[in-house]
This record gives sequence, C-alpha cells and structure tokens, in this order.
Amino acid sequence: MPFEVAWSQPERVIQVVFSGQVSLDDITGAVSQVNTLLDSARPPAHILISLAPVITFPLDIGSVSAALKMSMGHAHAGWTLMYGSNKPVVRFAANIIMQVSRVDFRLFETEAAARQFLATLLDE
Repeated sequence: MPFEVAWSQPERVIQVVFSGQVSLDDITGAVSQVNTLLDSARPPAHILISLAPVITFPLDIGSVSAALKMSMGHAHAGWTLMYGSNKPVVRFAANIIMQVSRVDFRLFETEAAARQFLATLLDE
C-alpha cells in the first residue's frame, strides 16, 4: 500500500506518508483513514502529509481535490501541512489542489520546516 496514516501526536496531529506510485484510490483510502482518526480528534487536529518518497502522483486536479475535501472539510480538521517533494510537477499539482480545496494549507520543502510551523499551531 503506497500510504500510511497514523497519529503523530494522539488526538492532535495525523501523519500521512505517501510513497511510490500513488493512485486516486490510494488518496481516497488515506482520506478515509484520516477521517476515522479525525472523528476521535481534539479539534483542531492538524494533518502532516509527506510526499518525499512519491514517484508518481495523480494529476487529475478535480478528482484529487474532491477526494481531499472529504477530510479537509471535517469539523475537527485544522491545517494541512505538506512536505518533502522535490518534483516540480508534484509540488505544482499539490499547490493547485489545495488552493481549489480552499483549506488552511502550506507546502514546505522539508519535514523540519513543516514541524516548526506545526509547533506554532500547537502553541496557540
């Protein structure tokens, strides 16, 4: 399975790691698991998404955006922080998808930068 979903910090931070060749079905599966965790979260629960080991990512912006909206519109969802891809096409697609989804979103080059921003959110 080219994704893993787990609590990074129980009830507050969900870690999603995509790897290899990611399909729309993989994204939908990850979103379903994120929603299950969000149901038991203490809001706002933030989502960290790693794209570091991704080789390919679906570029159908409309379909990916619709799948992501299922969790990002969750009442307990806070910020979505994505990091790790050095592939320009993946970063471009991720940026467009998140803008279309109209959620609190930031894209970072490194996990350290994403976690630094996350720390400011958890301090609020």
